[in-house]
Amino acid sequence: MAFLDKVLGKDENERKLEKEICSLELRKESVFAAINNEIARLQGERTNVLLAAGTAAYDVWIKEKTQADLIEFWNKIQELERQIAEQDAKRTEMGIKYDEEIRLLHSSMGIVVANTISNENTGKKCPSCGAAISDADVFCQSCGAKLQ
Repeated sequence: MAFLDKVLGKDENERKLEKEICSLELRKESVFAAINNEIARLQGERTNVLLAAGTAAYDVWIKEKTQADLIEFWNKIQELERQIAEQDAKRTEMGIKYDEEIRLLHSSMGIVVANTISNENTGKKCPSCGAAISDADVFCQSCGAKLQ
């Protein structure tokens, strides 16, 4: 490998930086997977609360022909939606953080990487969630799916 690196013009520092970039990309993928799992868990819990609320409302209506008091369900649903939004914001923040670290490492290697947060829409969409992505994105900023 050292011989091939010499032929390709890579020095020890470049190999270390490439390993660090690869490590950061793997950590980012792992963090995104954990956050996506938490979002899925919260969405599943939200679905269960909605089902329980609907069932409770129906049961009250059938038995008493009146409206059920569903305030506890609505409060729980609002709390779950807040937690989902919080996790989504965390995912975006972590994506930006990891992308910046990777960009800095590329920069120290002399590799110019386009800014992944662009003001202009390239028209490309994430195949997993449909969010707008740029050509330089390795991971979707919205859902964390690996793009390249």
